[in-house]
Amino acid sequence: SDKRDVQELMASHLTKGQKFRNLGMIKEAIAEYEKEHTRPIKSSIDAEIVQKSYVLKGRAYRQLGDNEKAINSFQQARDLLKRYRVGSGPETELAEIFIEQERFDDAIDLCREVLTRASNWNAQQVLEKAVALKKSSRI
Repeated sequence: SDKRDVQELMASHLTKGQKFRNLGMIKEAIAEYEKEHTRPIKSSIDAEIVQKSYVLKGRAYRQLGDNEKAINSFQQARDLLKRYRVGSGPETELAEIFIEQERFDDAIDLCREVLTRASNWNAQQVLEKAVALKKSSRI
């Protein structure tokens, strides 16, 4: 039931991790998110919690400025999203990192992938930014 799913989500380590992150305790937040990586996936809410734990870990690493670990976390989140079809898509956040690394084609590909599934204002903005920066980097 929806109520049980909400209770499961609230009881997960994601909630505690977010509290740590809001307090600026990023490493503690990451440790909480990682506790959900091994959650057995018996239902769609389990899959969503595991998937989101990687998205949130990616954001936390991004906050720490560790883009390589952020990329790894976002890639894991993408794989889980494709496999279980629940959670949130980290593609635009991944594309933002690729733009910073001047990997413009990778950023463009990710945004286009998102836009083939549905219209997405954020992906459109990041796509336009990547295209513009790619052009200006050639000058």
